[in-house]
Amino acid sequence: MDPVIRDLANALQRSPISSNPGLSSLLSRAISRSVELERSADSTSVDFFRQLGKELLQLRGRSNAKVRLECLFRTCAFLWQYGDYRGALAIAGHAIELAAATDKPTELRRYYLAQGVLHADSGDSGLALQSYLKSLEYASK
Repeated sequence: MDPVIRDLANALQRSPISSNPGLSSLLSRAISRSVELERSADSTSVDFFRQLGKELLQLRGRSNAKVRLECLFRTCAFLWQYGDYRGALAIAGHAIELAAATDKPTELRRYYLAQGVLHADSGDSGLALQSYLKSLEYASK
């Protein structure tokens, strides 16, 4: 298991609250590791992003929203490129909830757009259109 994922999992095992001390630095490490692994689609990268997504979905609360949303976006994008639409949709949905709870319209636009792409790629044009329209609503604000 990747050391970043191990440390994040250990911290979340103690408490899944997003205001935990040290969580911000763990998430920053996750972003740095994501940048390293994004360029490859080998089994190490796939395992890392799937596990990172699983850990991020456990976090509760509004703290560290900026860094969490960045981690979620990188994870969502990687899973989409790898073809894991279900995993990417779960990440996008969680990110939409976090962005709405923290009043981040730019992030809401970005994630609704990502959700639209994921629905379109998986063949659900109705849900894709709904997500695109939501994204446009936030783009005009």
